[in-house]
Amino acid sequence: MKDDIDKKIDLEPGESILWHNQVHTGLFHRRLLTYMAITNREIILINHPDADQAPLYYRLSLSDVSDVVVINYRNFGTGVYTGYGTGRYWNRSYGGYTVNSNVSIGDIAFMVHGQPRIIFIGIADPDGVRNLALSVMRR
Repeated sequence: MKDDIDKKIDLEPGESILWHNQVHTGLFHRRLLTYMAITNREIILINHPDADQAPLYYRLSLSDVSDVVVINYRNFGTGVYTGYGTGRYWNRSYGGYTVNSNVSIGDIAFMVHGQPRIIFIGIADPDGVRNLALSVMRR
């Protein structure tokens, strides 16, 4: 089930969402916990930790952001090797197949005067998201 939270966010005329990430809880009864977005004008963070309470909205104008920093950078690598062999003694034949994948996870801090104002936690490819934010800030 896809949430239509993008449609519920009040955007200014001419503002568009360039990147977003959603964190859910539950397998059968999915509920949105956190929504993070970068628009062409601002940073948006919506925390909804309790279903009985109203969500907490945090917005930060990109013109106020002095720097974007990746913190808590982690790199996870996985590898699988499947091998086989045939023959005996001198007529041996071996083969195999290897699959490797690396995933980088990190937190992105949007800094204002040297202090983090909004932090996106657990972002895949944090360098790519940081570079997107910096390129939008330079416009």
